[in-house]
Amino acid sequence: MPIPPTQPDPSLRIFDAHLDLACLEALGRDMSLEDPRQADRPHTPGAITLPALARSGIRACLATIFTETNGKEQETGYASGDHAASRAAAMRQLEIYRAWHKAGHITLGRDALARAVAAPLEHTRTNQAQTTSPPAVALLIEGADPISGPDDLPMWKDAGAVAIGLTWAHSSKYAAGNAADPRDNPGLTPDGRSLVRAMDELGLVHDASHLSDRALADLLSATNAVVIATHSNCRTLIDTTPMPDAAIPRELKHDPVARARIIQRHLTDDSIREIARRGGVIGINFYSPFLNPGGTRDRRAPLHAIADHAEHIMQLIGHDRRVGLGTDIDGGFGSTMLPEGLDTIDQLPTLAEHLTRRGWTKATIDRFLWQNWADFWLHSLS
Repeated sequence: MPIPPTQPDPSLRIFDAHLDLACLEALGRDMSLEDPRQADRPHTPGAITLPALARSGIRACLATIFTETNGKEQETGYASGDHAASRAAAMRQLEIYRAWHKAGHITLGRDALARAVAAPLEHTRTNQAQTTSPPAVALLIEGADPISGPDDLPMWKDAGAVAIGLTWAHSSKYAAGNAADPRDNPGLTPDGRSLVRAMDELGLVHDASHLSDRALADLLSATNAVVIATHSNCRTLIDTTPMPDAAIPRELKHDPVARARIIQRHLTDDSIREIARRGGVIGINFYSPFLNPGGTRDRRAPLHAIADHAEHIMQLIGHDRRVGLGTDIDGGFGSTMLPEGLDTIDQLPTLAEHLTRRGWTKATIDRFLWQNWADFWLHSLS
């Protein structure tokens, strides 16, 4: 049954630090559908379209420029080392965001994000209906191969980029990704170290989410700047020995270091503490295998697993100001791998209801859903 168009609750503000949006359209998603579950590509059943985003309560987000080394999809993939192809894929997505901005679906750019996080909670009444402005979107470059080098960074900053992950899971020319064999990977490459220095000079924020363990350690030693993890969860709550068979994807069934490759995707307690110490924020990822103990892929996570990971971070650092949302909704998976009770992005308000029943205070819920990321970007963009 189609979801009827509704207006978001004007008292609810959500900041999502990781949404793949333009790449969905590039891969064939009809982003105009009222009901994202009707989408026939990619990652069906779908969980996000532009109308669903408008209903979700999300007032600001980081949206990705996503490209994939040796990816199967021509629209987002490129052969390793082929900068021209990765750049072309990235520019196609940038043009999609610009078209959405022009059409009024989003407000795009660093200034748009700065205005959104600085604005007090306001709404107006028009014909008895609550209305809000379109969500503010700033760009997260997820995998830096489209960036030719330090001299290319100002263009991306001007285009609206606020954060960069040096690699996706598969390694880039800048860093080893979380899918790399941890026994033998380069961490940050010399090009990566140069890009880190240039990012610091321009005030572009480092996203640690897809770095291998060695690459993250290299990053933390190469810079004293703030580091965030836009969509990463807690290794302590995922790591079990032996890893259940249901946690290992088909392509890794016979890989002798499958467990090590998988577990690198999640943050250690020490990494969580260091990110928080530097003033960074960690966004909880909603992909069920990143929430289920043991990383099992054969079932949807319970809704309370989101709070389990958030509370683990709060307990480690002693307060509730360094954790938020980085849902990754439709980021390579459909709604059947979202937590139970969340089938589409406009059902996010049910999370606030769940956290209230769990005993979270209104202030902690607001910090988790909005204020922690808002405060971070208000400071970073000032």
